[in-house]
Amino acid sequence: MPVTRVQPINASEPLEIETSAGSTVASLKLGIEEKVGIRASAQRLVAGGRLLQDDLLVESLEHRIFLAQIGQPAAESPPYGSTSEVTEIKLLIRAIWNEGQEESTVFAKPHLPVSKFKEKAGAGAGTVLCCSFLGTLESHGIEEGDSIVVVARRAPVTRLGSFRRRMVLFLRGLLAVIVWSLHGLACLPGAAWHWLQNAWYDPWSIVRPSVPEE
Repeated sequence: MPVTRVQPINASEPLEIETSAGSTVASLKLGIEEKVGIRASAQRLVAGGRLLQDDLLVESLEHRIFLAQIGQPAAESPPYGSTSEVTEIKLLIRAIWNEGQEESTVFAKPHLPVSKFKEKAGAGAGTVLCCSFLGTLESHGIEEGDSIVVVARRAPVTRLGSFRRRMVLFLRGLLAVIVWSLHGLACLPGAAWHWLQNAWYDPWSIVRPSVPEE
């Protein structure tokens, strides 16, 4: 059975989940829940800079899949905008790039709406936070010292960028042809000198048919 690799943001080794042909993201979440015990409803899967929907086919994904976990909802939380003073909590923002990861720190109040926090974290890290959930930070169980996943948005491929890549490949191929041609020209004088020596010592070798040795 095929295996799909999922990279948790707080682990160095990826998870290997068995998925059959036609499996969806929802079935992949169930496989993760069965293997590591994280509820499917608490999982957020991200690939290629976007949050994966449950009805998406796993086999259609071309990028690495990252796993983030949201906490248990709090039983009660005071409404946002309360007049009582609330201490800000320190959160670790982990930005995932194609080349690696980058970490930064953001301070926010527990009752801050997630939509506002997305703007704050995205502006601070220079990327877009890929977790589309509603409510406040506290209602999702986000506490002091928790890690929040930030995934860099993929830059659109422009015609100019595609042309540059094609030109680079063409120039590399042309350079390889030139190098091999120069190598052949460098060997030509030696081969010609060897042929002239054989012709000088044995002129009939030019017209004598070659007979394979038995």
